[in-house]
Amino acid sequence: MGINKVNLSQKTVAVKTAFPPIQVHSKFLTGNCWVLARFPVLRSSFIESGIEYERFRQLRNPTPPGALDNFSGTVATAQLTNFSDYQGYRLTTILGFELARKSFEFDEVETRTRGFVTIFAGVQ
Repeated sequence: MGINKVNLSQKTVAVKTAFPPIQVHSKFLTGNCWVLARFPVLRSSFIESGIEYERFRQLRNPTPPGALDNFSGTVATAQLTNFSDYQGYRLTTILGFELARKSFEFDEVETRTRGFVTIFAGVQ
């Protein structure tokens, strides 16, 4: 078993792992761009949507074991956000859907979908 040291705010913590530490010197180029839009709906709600495009290029040839291969990916998200008051609390409710697609250079295309609901409550 290998022991790795993790430095957390000037405290050293010993972490035992089942695998020896892997030293991978990374050399890559990544770029992304995104567009976000927000549309008001009623007085206390709005719809937000966005799309992100990312390209990742491994600059080491051949690609070292354990390193990512070249890929390009797109993520599209839409969400409805609502603010409301309930018994002295300010509730923020977010309901959304995300679609992500990643195309690797030598592998198949990965597609992932995710739906989410988030509710925050804060005292006013």
